[in-house]
Amino acid sequence: LSEQSYAEQMRARNGSLFGVADFYSRNLRALGQEAWDVHINNLPMQGAWARENSLGIGDPKSWRFRMRRGILPWLSKTTDPAFTESVLTAQIRHYRPDVILNHAHDAIPAALLRRMAGTKTFLVGQVGSPPREIGHYRGYDLLISSLSRWLDWFRSEGIPCEYQRLGFEPDVLAHCPADTLQIQVSFVGSLSPVHQARIHWLEEVCGQVQVAVFGPEPRHLSMHSPIRKSHRGPAWGKEMYRILRASRITLNHHHDVPGDFANNMRLFEGTGAGALLLTDDKANLREIFEPDREVAIYRDRADCVAKIRYYLEHEPERALIARAGQARTLRSHTYLDRMREFLEILQEHA
Repeated sequence: LSEQSYAEQMRARNGSLFGVADFYSRNLRALGQEAWDVHINNLPMQGAWARENSLGIGDPKSWRFRMRRGILPWLSKTTDPAFTESVLTAQIRHYRPDVILNHAHDAIPAALLRRMAGTKTFLVGQVGSPPREIGHYRGYDLLISSLSRWLDWFRSEGIPCEYQRLGFEPDVLAHCPADTLQIQVSFVGSLSPVHQARIHWLEEVCGQVQVAVFGPEPRHLSMHSPIRKSHRGPAWGKEMYRILRASRITLNHHHDVPGDFANNMRLFEGTGAGALLLTDDKANLREIFEPDREVAIYRDRADCVAKIRYYLEHEPERALIARAGQARTLRSHTYLDRMREFLEILQEHA
């Protein structure tokens, strides 16, 4: 694939359905805008773009000599910052965008992006992780975030910020049809050291009911953790959607960062895929879904276990809520809805 054209590599990347794929750009185009995706850390793709546009800026790969475990030397492939910046600068000059929406604010800081784009381009940063020091965001004309608890802080620091939820792309249903795979209860998500509350919750749940757990290998867990026997490996893109579609119930547990606010992608991916979403109760959840009619909620670990058992034993009720949740997502929480909202936000600020 790395030897193929930029367009072919982009088709493969979008077809993987990893992350948000081309959900933003395709729906902006559906609304009459010109929109392009740039994956700055995809070296083969960026290298193909550079070759096809005759930039002549060299090999995108850089090799760094390190010590492995303090004993054995090894080489690691890294991104060459000069290459990354040169290609991105050329892409900005080529496309001449009126607006740049940066999902990768940690990789491309606002100040650097402003130097590349100049003063006439409206810069928008999307913040979906714990905020850094405020200076990191200076240079953006606008921030958008699903982390509603941080909006007032950004505004108090003089940076315009608007709330925008995440969403679901209905086209994934056609690419990930329901199959013979049947999963009673699933959990798809990260279980890293920063997810301690989630880990404690899931350990208790897995200790009492059978859950198929998908995500990166939780190497840091205790060897006696109940999660280990439930872990089925990672699931990204199409495989993740296939698992969600095959699940009677899929579990959701928010990271500590949003506080008492529901905001993560699994809210929309789980319901959109057609599973019954059993999620932790949050203050604003009722603005997104109607509990007990479109999603099921739990208030603590014991309640989560009880709800799992209840809905597995009451299939008609489970199926009714799952269908209503999917209908709500397809009606109100698609990326077409989100891009329409985004354009309205831009009209207010740009």
